[in-house]
Amino acid sequence: VTLEFQNMLEAFKASVARDENAVAYYYFDQVITYGELDRDSDALAAWLKEHNVGAGDRVSIIMQNMPACPLMVLAAWKCGAVPVPGNPLYKARELSNVLTDAEPRVILCESDGKAEIEKAVALAGLEDVSVLVAVSDFDGEQKGDGGPQDIHAIVTEYAGQTVDYHK
Repeated sequence: VTLEFQNMLEAFKASVARDENAVAYYYFDQVITYGELDRDSDALAAWLKEHNVGAGDRVSIIMQNMPACPLMVLAAWKCGAVPVPGNPLYKARELSNVLTDAEPRVILCESDGKAEIEKAVALAGLEDVSVLVAVSDFDGEQKGDGGPQDIHAIVTEYAGQTVDYHK
C-alpha cells in the first residue's frame, strides 16, 4: 500500500491547496472552510510557539466537542506538538492524573472548566504550564469577523485570562 500523505497535517494542507473555500465542516448553520481553519490554526500555532511549544511537546485540549477542537489539534501539529485530548467533565483529581501523565506545556480549555483545571494543575504539581481560556460559551456569537472559530479574536479576547504557572 502506498500512502499519499505521511500524516494528517499533510492531508489537511493538500485540502487547503486544492480548494481553500471548500467546506471543512459544518457547525449548526455555520460553515467553516479549509482556508478559515488553516488561517485560524496558524494564528493559534503562533501563540503556542510564543509560549515555547515545539516539537514533541504536549498540548492538552480539554473542552467539549466543538469547532475549536479541530483547529486546536491542527495548531498543535503545526508546532510539531502532540495534542492530548482531555475530558472536560473530569473533576480536578481525575484531571490531575491525566495532566501528570501528559505533562503538557499548554492547556487549552473553555472558560467553564478553567477553575477545575487550575485546581488540577496545582494537584499535579506541574511547572511551566500555560492555560489559555480559548472560548467562553461558544454559543454561535460572532467573535471577530470569522465567527466563533476565529482564533485571532479568541486569543485577543482571552489573552488576559491566560494563566502562566512557573514555580
